[in-house]
Amino acid sequence: MKKILGLIFLLFFFKTNAQEYFSVIAENGLSIRNKPNLNSEKIGKLEVGKDILLIKKSGQKMSINDNNQLINGEWYEIESTKENPKGYVFSGYLLEKKEQPNDINDCEKELPCYSSVSFENFDLKIYNYQIQKNITKKQDTIQVIEHVFNQIGDKLLQIIPKQKKDSIRVSYMVVENINEQYDYRKIKPSEYDDWFKNRVKWKGQEPFVELKNNLNFYRIPKTEYEQKEILRKQNFKLKDTLVDLIGKSPNVATLIYKGKACTYGLGPVIIRIELYSENREKIIKFLVIDLSYGC
Repeated sequence: MKKILGLIFLLFFFKTNAQEYFSVIAENGLSIRNKPNLNSEKIGKLEVGKDILLIKKSGQKMSINDNNQLINGEWYEIESTKENPKGYVFSGYLLEKKEQPNDINDCEKELPCYSSVSFENFDLKIYNYQIQKNITKKQDTIQVIEHVFNQIGDKLLQIIPKQKKDSIRVSYMVVENINEQYDYRKIKPSEYDDWFKNRVKWKGQEPFVELKNNLNFYRIPKTEYEQKEILRKQNFKLKDTLVDLIGKSPNVATLIYKGKACTYGLGPVIIRIELYSENREKIIKFLVIDLSYGC
């Protein structure tokens, strides 16, 4: 009986203590009110891209007409932030976030706390995410490098078309890499270039996955690194191994591929943006993000 009561208590504890986070997707910011109705006092304002913690859902439904688009939602009570008090916001301009937000103070001071790149027909922003300053543009592709200690998974992406009537589709995929492990104990420095050129390697990816459009905002899914490696091993029928030769960079072999101890890695992440004009002309652009795995 005690075990049953203990189990019930644990289930109740985790259910009542599960925290829910959201990001603001109102382009001009989202008002905080002291009561759950439009006639109540405005006591603060959340900027677009701001992450917030839910206290409770009021259950009071509401719809708003935004430029001839009906936005449905309800009033959410949210926790206070450093800039704003606790209060109520309209959930129609919130997008669910899976993980606890990073502290804004974690941003590198010399860079903005969001990333922005411009294409000919639209601008792209990723909130609470930093990239390095070197950006490479080549035809229909922009390539960037993730700043250290950032992770693209669960971040908020916004597409801002330069023609408001243009419609947008966004999809993404993650490249997988298998590379023969460099064994400095067996390969001399003078032999490295030849070894690197002829080393065992494989690169592949799953098809692009379309992301749900929420007022031209998108949530980039978090990639479960270990799960993808397990699936790749199963699909290729690869054996496990563990050879740790970490030096100045990660160099841990976790699988055997074509008879060689190999490392497994992810990246880059590729985001595909399809833009359709009023006359249904189609434009496709790509953002390639090289991932960072430390400093």
